Amino acid sequence: MYILEDLWEGKITPSDRGYRKGSPYAELVRQSNETADIFYKDLSAVGKKAYETHCDQQGQLEDVKDCDTFIRGFRLGARMILDVVGDYDSPMLQINEMDTAED
Repeated sequence: MYILEDLWEGKITPSDRGYRKGSPYAELVRQSNETADIFYKDLSAVGKKAYETHCDQQGQLEDVKDCDTFIRGFRLGARMILDVVGDYDSPMLQINEMDTAED
């Protein structure tokens, strides 16, 4: 099976990730939700609407940032592969290469 085929068919969705129960991340999510609940309950109706809009915008910003980070990481990995399989004009002798330099 080809990974690109899996990606095309939607069998791989890099943006969908969960987290482990009891992990440091899970604890931060719990704390963040707890803090947001405390903050939210004291807001006026206008404040609640503004807060919800702010949260939506923050989520959109995170989506853009996460997508860009994924693309940059993927491109970096592809460049590393090209460095390995592509031509490399090294000034140094390579494995099993005969010394042809003149003294």
